[in-house]
Amino acid sequence: MPKTGEKPALKALESVEIMGFELLNDDKVARALDHLGETASEEEILSEYDKLAGGIKKDGRKVALGSFYDFVLKKPRTDVKFNDLDYEDELVVVRKAPTTRVARGEDVKDRVTRVTGGKKLAAKAPTSSEKVVVAPKRRKNAKK
Repeated sequence: MPKTGEKPALKALESVEIMGFELLNDDKVARALDHLGETASEEEILSEYDKLAGGIKKDGRKVALGSFYDFVLKKPRTDVKFNDLDYEDELVVVRKAPTTRVARGEDVKDRVTRVTGGKKLAAKAPTSSEKVVVAPKRRKNAKK
């Protein structure tokens, strides 16, 4: 027993296996057994453990919370099909970030010459004889 003001020593959690399901938190299994009593069936233990939000795994995959206990009706599920359990883990497609041509070191001028078939395009500055028309900015509340 720790002295006043001291933190208790942390205990590593151990998993418990029931009906082929791996219950990941032995403390919650103990709480479920305390609540149900020692004569509880395995299904009752699974539903009470699920009610306590304990982590459950089947064949290495995490079973979704609420598979054994119905939180809406607040009662254990009786129609659990063990083959069709919902799993929390999902397959996620991870795509590689696209690399831009600039990131690969391609120059914009080289890309333009490739598109134009070798003809180089040059920006043409207006001469003094050409008029440059600039559209006026519209005001936010201007009438049309």
